[in-house]
Amino acid sequence: MNRRRILTFRIASILFILLFIVSQLSAGLIHDGSFENQPTAWEQYFNTACTANSIGDWSSVIGSAGNYDGNRSLWAGGYCNNAVSNNGARQTITLGPDGAILSFWYAPLKTLPDLSNQDKARVFINNDEIWTLTVNGPTGPATWQNALIDISQYAGQEIILSLEMDQNTNALFIANIFYDFIEVYNPAVQITQQVTPPNILVGDPFTVEVTIENSGDVTLNDLAVSNNAFTACNRSAGSLPDLAPGASTSYTCQVLNAAEGMENTATVQATATDINYAVEDENTISPNVINPGLELVVQPDDVTVPEGEQITLDLKVTNKGITPITDIKVTSTPSVCSFTSNNLAPGQTAVFHCTFTPTASGTINFTATAVEPLTNTNLAAETAATIEVEPVDPPTIDTYSLYLPIALNNYTNHNALGEPNNSCSQSFPIGLNQPAQFLAEDVNDWYSFTLDANSSLTASLTNFAPVAGQITIWRGTCGNLTFLGQNGDFATTKTINLTNQPAGSYFVWIINDGPTNTNQKYTLTVATP
Repeated sequence: MNRRRILTFRIASILFILLFIVSQLSAGLIHDGSFENQPTAWEQYFNTACTANSIGDWSSVIGSAGNYDGNRSLWAGGYCNNAVSNNGARQTITLGPDGAILSFWYAPLKTLPDLSNQDKARVFINNDEIWTLTVNGPTGPATWQNALIDISQYAGQEIILSLEMDQNTNALFIANIFYDFIEVYNPAVQITQQVTPPNILVGDPFTVEVTIENSGDVTLNDLAVSNNAFTACNRSAGSLPDLAPGASTSYTCQVLNAAEGMENTATVQATATDINYAVEDENTISPNVINPGLELVVQPDDVTVPEGEQITLDLKVTNKGITPITDIKVTSTPSVCSFTSNNLAPGQTAVFHCTFTPTASGTINFTATAVEPLTNTNLAAETAATIEVEPVDPPTIDTYSLYLPIALNNYTNHNALGEPNNSCSQSFPIGLNQPAQFLAEDVNDWYSFTLDANSSLTASLTNFAPVAGQITIWRGTCGNLTFLGQNGDFATTKTINLTNQPAGSYFVWIINDGPTNTNQKYTLTVATP
């Protein structure tokens, strides 16, 4: 007290006893916010000739109020050595990203009124005055009061915080203020959304879990949630529990109809009531809504073909969705071809070539199936091709009337090698799946067989010594034959493959375009699968 005094009488003798309720708020003291450290983080400065140390134990000066926290506080104002003291303390600090409220406790003291009323306590951030208090007297006993200042505009910045007293030059009217327990509150709230399932089929419902966390250091209440798209997830103020620092709460809601490209912004608003400060946060989420698509196109889709000729149809399968698809299969009814593929990327097209020999006019129905694996969705697409088979006139067949005794009427006698079998009506019957041997001793050899049920056929001519010639296959009766296929390869082996043939009567006509052969047999086999 020998360096500094308020007046010539002891202030402690006129102070009243006052008890203080310590704030229950949880915030962060700035460096040496209670002025307890020696050396202190605060830099003292003086705007007058009075340069007495201002950080210390001033409990005896303040009286029963004592220092607000601990054993030391900052005393700004007063006088020393008959000079007015305009002094303060400052330090550089970095605010957190949620730094919003500056809290400090102050105790003003002045024993005589000052008509000029110019004595002011001031608080600065950088060069901005963020708080001021006119200290005029008499103030009565020093009492601790709390100031809460919104400093959110400086959040995340490095700042210079200054606490000081600025009084006039009249030493008879001395103003004093004591500062203690300087804190920065960081009220903050955070909201997140999580969608279940993570991959959603367009049009399906899905569940949203909303989580709200008090990520600050002040209790939050009056929580409210609004959503621009997921309106079923809205919650009004008061419907959610208050949150202590670090606490969280969650709830679920259902969205009924998933749409491509949908996006939701959830906004939470709350109040840090103890410091009357509003906080807000938002979170935007885009659920992975999948709209798979499969397209099947056949080209050409209308075909006219001579009987017995092959055709090729191009089947194009396209992934019309935005995710890969797997297990691609293409089938047809009636069964003329089938294909498989492992996967198709979004927008990718796979082309399959379906080659077959149509046996009758009609419609071929094609079906493509696939799986979208993220949602396990089965996809299908259908198309059809119309086939018109034009009949081919059978060649002129030599016929004649055979006059036999009445007992042998309508009976043709064949030798062991099938002769005579030079015309359709003289065809030699053969069995299926049984190789038979004959001689190419003339130009025309006719054979017949019967198919009892729908089946595919393979007619093979092997060891055909004349080499030059043809094997042909017909269906029907000798007066009304339908051409099915032929092989005129210049080779000793000639093969015809026919698919999906109906039950009925069939004929094989072998034409020898080379020399006759009376000693080397050829083999004819008609096989079914």
